Amino acid sequence: MESLKPGRGMGHVLPESLKEAGADATFLNHAENPMTIAELSKTIQRAKELDIITIVCADSVVEGQAVAEFAPDILLCEPTDLIGTGKTADDSYTIKVCERISKINPDVAIMIASGVTTAQDCYRVVKLGADGTGATSGILKSPDPAVRVAEMAEAIVKAYNEKKA
Repeated sequence: MESLKPGRGMGHVLPESLKEAGADATFLNHAENPMTIAELSKTIQRAKELDIITIVCADSVVEGQAVAEFAPDILLCEPTDLIGTGKTADDSYTIKVCERISKINPDVAIMIASGVTTAQDCYRVVKLGADGTGATSGILKSPDPAVRVAEMAEAIVKAYNEKKA
């Protein structure tokens, strides 16, 4: 999605087109399609105008803090160099992201990803403070993706319930 408004914009993605096609959410600023901070701010605002949920990626704690100021619905923090590697960020990254983002905007849900491959990875990041996780490669590269999703979902629910207790 882009911040484009109806009118001129050949070759760009009009937010209204996504909404009309049935999209209720969009990923923004992924490592494979990074955005400038100015464009990201405008695009988050356009999504809000159309009630489209924003899931915004951030590579570092500093980038996450800057993006949190724009009040996305979900902030997906993942060090780019770990995406798809099966190697997760260390616990201090997760703790620091969760603490700092929550101070800036406690209404932003926080996901931690990059290298998340197993149910245990999911459990750990939620137990450390995240609201959820991303795990595309971990799911798609598993022998049985449906089983992997079920295991991960169970682990996330278990960690979330333990945090609340």
